[in-house]
Amino acid sequence: GNDGNLAALGEHRYGAGRGASDIIYLTLSTGIGGGVITGGRLLEGAWGYGGELGHITIDRNGPRCNCGNIGCWEAIASGVAIARRAREKLAAGAPSVLREMTGGALDKVDAALVAQAARGKDAVACALLKEVARDLGVGIVSLVHVFNPELVIIGGGVGRDWPLLRPVIEPYVRTHAMPVMRRRLKLVTSALGDDAGLVGAAALVFDREAAESGSSAV
Repeated sequence: GNDGNLAALGEHRYGAGRGASDIIYLTLSTGIGGGVITGGRLLEGAWGYGGELGHITIDRNGPRCNCGNIGCWEAIASGVAIARRAREKLAAGAPSVLREMTGGALDKVDAALVAQAARGKDAVACALLKEVARDLGVGIVSLVHVFNPELVIIGGGVGRDWPLLRPVIEPYVRTHAMPVMRRRLKLVTSALGDDAGLVGAAALVFDREAAESGSSAV
């Protein structure tokens, strides 16, 4: 199974999405991935590639993504994108503690360092994460309008910095999502963390064994 889909399945079956029938799982890491559960079932698409959430287009004039498309969500708001955007600001002369943290070696700047600098109230890092959080909010609103989920579950390495991102993302979603869709929507963090994909893989095996035997999966 696809790693994002498996993580969505794991969270739905045994994690933060347990008991919900419609969820979106997002893994915010070096890239942006995830999966969609709709009506209690994993959305796989015609050929098993459904749920490539990081490749919705956020900015048609944005940077080129590794997939070849222009302006993908992943190219704008992933961990790799955060590092690139930080390096661009530093190269333009923005004053930041990130220079000291890396000894002036801009290629060492990554999303984790940006988050660390933001927790220390570095102005450049804080402003960048606010920009990224708004971009994440844009994507989440789009997904909410397509899938109308009960829950959006945030996981991944960047997702661990949810306390830094939430003050911007949550109000953005509450303001821009249609009232009928946002009223009962919850944004929560992953309960299974890095194990979500492994747990989802086990759930997939249980489902297939149950289907073969004609019984219900645990």
